[in-house]
Amino acid sequence: MSEIKSLVTAEAVKEVLRSEEVRSALKQQLRQNLEA
Repeated sequence: MSEIKSLVTAEAVKEVLRSEEVRSALKQQLRQNLEA
């Protein structure tokens, strides 16, 4: 049971990191658009 829980947690962490990357990338794009 604990193995499954840690797997789920790892997946959740990956999802959060991925969304953070996407968010920062979008922010960079917005900034570039505003500066252009």
